[in-house]
Amino acid sequence: MFNTIAEPERLRVLVGEVARVLRPGGRFTTLAPHPDHVDGGRFEGFRRGEPGVRYRPGQAIPVRIRRTDGSWVRVVNVYWPTETYRDLLTGAGFRDVRVDAPRLADAAGVADPALLAARPWALERHRPPFLLVTGVRAGNPHREALAREGESRGGPSR
Repeated sequence: MFNTIAEPERLRVLVGEVARVLRPGGRFTTLAPHPDHVDGGRFEGFRRGEPGVRYRPGQAIPVRIRRTDGSWVRVVNVYWPTETYRDLLTGAGFRDVRVDAPRLADAAGVADPALLAARPWALERHRPPFLLVTGVRAGNPHREALAREGESRGGPSR
């Protein structure tokens, strides 16, 4: 969702709505193309950006996506730096915001082994193509304080 919206205020509203409907303690994770790799690098499934171009937050960025038949389709994404993801989640009341940048080795045991064997994945071995940004929806501060107080007295938490 982040890479399709160019207006920061619309992103704030959207993430705020996610926080509103998510139960306290619930997790929200978004997957986004890694903002540090917008130099047209040849990942197996996509190429994002152009060599030598510096992109500004909210700027359109060209993307080529590989189809299953091996052909490529052109689309446009929006560039957002990593800080934008953190700021949006924390601003909406998420806590424990974490940014992970998985590489190919992290897919072992998760991805289909046939898929991993089907392509060389050369760039993905040392450059993470995506970010996973996760935050935990904060709960009711009053209720959390009461629960901590009860636990410290040895009583049941609420």
